[in-house]
Amino acid sequence: MRYRIFFVVLIIFFLFYLYLSYLNPEKVKFYLGGGRVFEATLATHVMVGFLIGLLLSTVTGFIFDARRLLQKWKVHRENKIRQEVSSLLEKAKHHDSKGERDKAIEIVNRAIRKVPTFEEPYILLANIHASSKNFEQAIEALNLAEMNVGKKEGILEERAALNIKKKDYE
Repeated sequence: MRYRIFFVVLIIFFLFYLYLSYLNPEKVKFYLGGGRVFEATLATHVMVGFLIGLLLSTVTGFIFDARRLLQKWKVHRENKIRQEVSSLLEKAKHHDSKGERDKAIEIVNRAIRKVPTFEEPYILLANIHASSKNFEQAIEALNLAEMNVGKKEGILEERAALNIKKKDYE
């Protein structure tokens, strides 16, 4: 829509250019520097200035539109990846509830490899290890989470709950 408006303004300005060149036909000199001179009618100078401004605003508009499109694409991609990881985690919970812990751990590790910056797979992996009394592997999963994600509240709460289960109060 914006580019249609630019086109309409260009047509109106072109008509204004024709009218101005009819009213003022004498030549005007524009000194470019270094002894170079651009000689044309006043209407041509005005039209060139307008076209340069219109071109710059169009290019700027394209750049902002491209940036906005890229940001929307990144958000869409992140949401899609988050949904894929959530479905993998649901599948892992299903296998864990059926007693297939090795398959659940494999699926959670696949989710971690897919997106290492989400904290949910690490917490689920620690819970799976803790439910089978493998506290050292659960702590190792939480340490890996702290390295990749950072010290998030969910990870620290899970570590505290794990230490209580392990009866390690230090």
